[in-house]
Amino acid sequence: MFSLLIAISLLLTGKRGPILWIAIGFVVTYYVYNSNKKMSRLFKLFSLFILIITLFLIGSTFIPGLNNFIVRFQEQIQAGDVSTHRYELWGMGGAGFVSSPIFGHGWFWFKYNNIFGTSYHVHNCYIQWLCELGIIGSLPFFIFIITVYSRAIKLIKKISLGIITVDDKLVKILSFCLFYQTYFLIYCFAGTSFYEPETLLPWVFSSAIILYSWKKYKGANMVDKRE
Repeated sequence: MFSLLIAISLLLTGKRGPILWIAIGFVVTYYVYNSNKKMSRLFKLFSLFILIITLFLIGSTFIPGLNNFIVRFQEQIQAGDVSTHRYELWGMGGAGFVSSPIFGHGWFWFKYNNIFGTSYHVHNCYIQWLCELGIIGSLPFFIFIITVYSRAIKLIKKISLGIITVDDKLVKILSFCLFYQTYFLIYCFAGTSFYEPETLLPWVFSSAIILYSWKKYKGANMVDKRE
């Protein structure tokens, strides 16, 4: 019931991005968590998709606000700006990177060097890192996020396949960490999650949990040494 209320609340906001990113996070987590059920997990995901679409169509007849995100999308198509200026911001960020690709221009340079004002970021954290930090400064960030994300997937897969034995509580915690990591990293493609404390701090904590768990079970020889 609580999950249903959260889903309805998200739909009522009309925010396309968070709805899509949360859905992708759930699909990825469910897929990895059920690594021991390779065929049934696909069937269950497809069945769930059909169920959600059906419930949405039925629910929107009783709660018109549920289709707000579709209405907003249609309005932006008619206005000719589906990206809400993101394409322009990405272009300016890319141009900034090209003009100084090795070392970048410095932290928060973009905020003071774009045509929209100092309240704007690139709305793509990866492009903004490259623009402001260059290849040298961005590389540690890219290495870290890839390392953490890949280890989260490997840990959960090995738990699912019985290679690692842990208590159910830790399984749920790691699964949530993978879910949030997926949400956060996708958000980085079209938003400012790295620059917002309310999204950055949970990512930091989830990364710490993943790395701690990886070190703990790898040290106990519970993870294949090939990893």
